[in-house]
Formats: sequence, structure tokens, C-alpha cells
Amino acid sequence: MNNKQINTPAEVVDLMAKVAHTSRQTFCIDEPPLPTFLCDITWSAEEFAIRANLPESVMDDYRRTVFTEHPNELPSLTAQELQDTREALINYISSRLPEEQTETQKRLIDGITNWDELIAAAE
Repeated sequence: MNNKQINTPAEVVDLMAKVAHTSRQTFCIDEPPLPTFLCDITWSAEEFAIRANLPESVMDDYRRTVFTEHPNELPSLTAQELQDTREALINYISSRLPEEQTETQKRLIDGITNWDELIAAAE
């Protein structure tokens, strides 16, 4: 059962960085599905950061976590942690979007919902 709760917009971007980091640890670099996954989740993180009016330093931290040449000591998330994180992110972000979503808002959510391949690989 998911008990993960998100309290601030910066936590959203931080969690997305951890998921993107996990994907880099899970999939081969430059081979599908990694490039598309990283593109989608990074776009979603940036779009959310803009909407939440977060300082650029939040995305700088995201990029350092995900794209550093020397991966940090951050452990990869388990399949259950990925599922819980996805659910918490969807709940948090969806609660802040209007009921009628634009294509951009739908794409933001898609960058969070389309993690099935990563979750399956993590299992």
C-alpha cells in the first residue's frame, strides 16, 4: 500500500530525478527505451518546475542527479518504490491541474504515467 506523500513542488522534481537516475542504472545507455524515457521525464520535470515557479537551481539539481558522468551513490528504486512514487506524483500533480487539461498538461502527466517498462525491468 502506498503511503508516500509529496508536500512541496520541489519534492516532485526530486522524485522524478530519482526515477530518471534509476532508469539510467536499469537500461543500457543510448538504447531504447532509455533515451525516450529520459526525454519524457525530463520534459515533465521541467514543465512542472516552470508551472510551480521553482528556481532554476531545482532543475540544476535534477540534471546533476540524472546526467552526471560519475553517478552519485543514490541507490536505484525498487519496482514497488517506483509504483508508489508514480502514484504519489500523479496524485500531487493532478490535484493542481484543471479538470480539462491542455495537450501540454496531458504530456506532463504522460511523462509520469508511462513507467511500465521501467517498473517491469526493476522487478
